[in-house]
Amino acid sequence: MNSECTLATLPGSTDEDRILVVMVQTADGTSHISMRHQNWADGIGWYDQKSLDLEPEQFRMLRNLCGPASRSRSQPRAEAVTLLFPGVTCVESA
Repeated sequence: MNSECTLATLPGSTDEDRILVVMVQTADGTSHISMRHQNWADGIGWYDQKSLDLEPEQFRMLRNLCGPASRSRSQPRAEAVTLLFPGVTCVESA
């Protein structure tokens, strides 16, 4: 069974489209990032129009294109904590 966790919902160019960024973990233990262009339709709701799956290495390369990490390497590391973010939902899918 696959598990999906919504990482972000990015606004589209209109109120009736958006980009959904999802982490997908498969039953065999592999994972990838899925970027889904969704449209809204009355009576249906949000539905996938297009989908682009990025393997972990492709996602790392894309992240590197977006610029350096916000935290400087010279800053001391804080003790690890777990933060719960509103809007992040994880669901099991068949």
